[in-house]
Amino acid sequence: MQALRQQTEQFFEWWSEFVVRFRWLVLIATLIITPLIVYQIKHGWMDLSIESYLPQDDLAVQNYNEFRNTYGYDNPGMLSIYIPDGVFTLEALGKIKALHEAIDKRVPYVNEITSLVNVRHTRGDDDTLHVDDLIELWPETEADMPAFKELVLSNPNYVGSLISADGKYTTVVIEPNVYSNEYLNGVNGGDNIDDLMSGFDDGFDDAEADAASSADKEEQPHFIKPEEETEFSRVVIEIRDEFRSDDFVIRGAGGPIMNFSLAKDMEISTTQSTGLALLVIGFLLIFLFRRLSGVLMPLLVVMMSVMVTMAMWPILGYAFNGNTSIVPTFLLAVGIADAVHVLSLFYRRYDAGEEKHKAIAGAMKQTSIAILMTTVTTAASLLSFLSGEMVPTRTLGIFGAIGVVMALIYTIVLLPALLAIMPVKRRKLESMEEGSISVKESGLLAHIDRYIDFCGRYGVRHAKAVVAFCAVVGVVALAGVAQVTFSHDPVSWYPEDAEFRVAINTVDENMDGSMTVQLMIDTNKEGALYEPEVLRLFERMEDKLKSYSYEGIQAKEVTSILSVVKENHKALNGNDEAYYVIPDDRLTIRQEMLLFENSGADDLEDFTNGTFSKARFTVQMPWYNVIHYRGYSERMTAELDALVADSGLGEMNIEMEAKLVGLLMIFGRSIQVLLWGTVSSYMIAFALVFILMFMLMGSIRRGLLAFSPNIIPILITVGIMGWAGIPINMFTAMIGCIIIGISVDDTIHFMHHFRTYSLQKISTEEAVHKTLQTCGRAITFTSVVLIGGFLVFLFDQFLTSKQFGFFLSIAIFAALMANLILAPALMTLFWDRGKEQAQTV
Repeated sequence: MQALRQQTEQFFEWWSEFVVRFRWLVLIATLIITPLIVYQIKHGWMDLSIESYLPQDDLAVQNYNEFRNTYGYDNPGMLSIYIPDGVFTLEALGKIKALHEAIDKRVPYVNEITSLVNVRHTRGDDDTLHVDDLIELWPETEADMPAFKELVLSNPNYVGSLISADGKYTTVVIEPNVYSNEYLNGVNGGDNIDDLMSGFDDGFDDAEADAASSADKEEQPHFIKPEEETEFSRVVIEIRDEFRSDDFVIRGAGGPIMNFSLAKDMEISTTQSTGLALLVIGFLLIFLFRRLSGVLMPLLVVMMSVMVTMAMWPILGYAFNGNTSIVPTFLLAVGIADAVHVLSLFYRRYDAGEEKHKAIAGAMKQTSIAILMTTVTTAASLLSFLSGEMVPTRTLGIFGAIGVVMALIYTIVLLPALLAIMPVKRRKLESMEEGSISVKESGLLAHIDRYIDFCGRYGVRHAKAVVAFCAVVGVVALAGVAQVTFSHDPVSWYPEDAEFRVAINTVDENMDGSMTVQLMIDTNKEGALYEPEVLRLFERMEDKLKSYSYEGIQAKEVTSILSVVKENHKALNGNDEAYYVIPDDRLTIRQEMLLFENSGADDLEDFTNGTFSKARFTVQMPWYNVIHYRGYSERMTAELDALVADSGLGEMNIEMEAKLVGLLMIFGRSIQVLLWGTVSSYMIAFALVFILMFMLMGSIRRGLLAFSPNIIPILITVGIMGWAGIPINMFTAMIGCIIIGISVDDTIHFMHHFRTYSLQKISTEEAVHKTLQTCGRAITFTSVVLIGGFLVFLFDQFLTSKQFGFFLSIAIFAALMANLILAPALMTLFWDRGKEQAQTV
């Protein structure tokens, strides 16, 4: 092991000398290759769709794909319109009609638009059933308005879904295509539009339907693409802004528009926060290093690492996702740390009188083992996320690891070349001593050095008290960890007056809700939906769906084939409200359904399949914390199964299956996978880091000693969140990943240098002193710079970003204290220096 360490140090020394000798060639090659790679970012695309969170073979995704293949898009876009004077004026109705027409003409990838303009209106005339668009009854004068108003507000299928009870809010629902434009236009061969539509018109049987569904499952790329959905939402928002005024207030809601708005806001937030963080980090580097090179070179290294890593997403065929924004933040920490450690030692050597090229080679040699091991341990901990099922988490592991390697490459390639080329002003300090550097500083750096030395000596001289105190803190933190709850509520991340949050709350408060859950029912019997007993069971299911509550989640409205059945029966019985019920016999239901189909209406395909063996319920509800949707789904499914079991339909050879599907079900499943996956990934990461620590330190006992200081920062951070009642969400769950990277890096630098000095015949206190004299300033500088950079996130609009920056800063400070005080205390109590020295004799 010792021979391998020496060979590694000699290689890095040789490599740095090579880079210095060919510095201009290295710099030019870097400046040519890097832009060629970074240019590929233009091919990247964002995919925040919920179905992309899980792999395609996950049961929740398969159920959702089955639903899409049968019924179409799940959670369509929506524009809510508030008209202070009410909807029922000629001017207001004219604006609604103009908005509907603009969407119809300009928005791409639209399958269907539903508003007061074209909503279905069913009425009877003797034995004739008339199914028209509501616009056929559109008022032409103000005198016609009262009758029209009464017609609309008396229809239960309109109120709540398309218009509020007070008549001041209305909605336009815009459903995108479920399939990609390329597929619909037959790019892959054939006219797929006709293929998709012919089945329903011809009344295909269940075998054909299942075959079509299976074929589509094998061709998942045919579903609408993220870039198509993005363009759909972009144009909808564009039209919204054009029509919006003080007396016609339009807000966007619904799945695709929410995803688009969230993606756009996150992109702006990430760009602003990262840019501001770079400015703060640059200022702190100037303040600490007092050299222009100490600012430009670390920032250049980290910026190139980030840009190349981001370009690798499209190069490797991955979409940017919800966790993409964490990668620049993470690489900002890791990239700065590597560069700061090398520069800190270079400046000490150079200021002490070494020639520049020797100072570069010496600094690279002295830090080689540490920066190599920090890269390996951090990359290994990130790759542990590949064990999870969540696609965003897996990509975080892949590209985080790529970024860490890129940061190392730029540190050992670009940094020595820049140091050799750029003029670096030498500050006169004392000369070097053998094995370390003795320097005398003044001003701020002198205070920093004294503080670092004080921390190390305190840890050595009060080792037992320090370890005991940390043990108590760890126990208290564990009690806080036990109180941690989990949450994922993007709406609550926004300020209360933010457009995104106001739009969702407006629909939730005044309409039936901004979100939908789908209930798919399969009776496994052709024509089963003509049976009164089946439809009455559906009624009981609707009542259960509307009355059941779980953790605050409760439906406000349920839409199904029952609305069509009851409307038909009412219309064909003199439009008498008393007949808004389910007919008592199968023949009547079947005949009325046939009349409805012959009227030219195509609404049935939204509620059932061609053989009337399957049914769809759309459950409309307000937005709730996503973490509870899985529990709601499981309990609601159990309630519905109980209703089926008590229905007696088995005697009619009807084996009914009911399952809740949709994006919210995937979302709930995703969060469950994320939380359990994160926990298991951290366990794997800890195991990998411990193994690498053991390899670095040479024994299990010493590896455990080196590993111990890294547990405290995570315990303290999560413990504070638990005690403060702040839940962990998709983003704050990643704090542990970053802390493992930062804390382990600092610990490796400390342990690497301490192990070197422990071979000398000096006291433990002196070995700690020399260790901190060598790497303590770099550890402190890195921590101060990162704390300043991450505190910038407190100014972000997202609550989760504020929490991320605040708790990450706490964790970095705790990691700094653990490495400056706890690590020396552990070395004093448990490090066997005699054995170490004996092994080198």
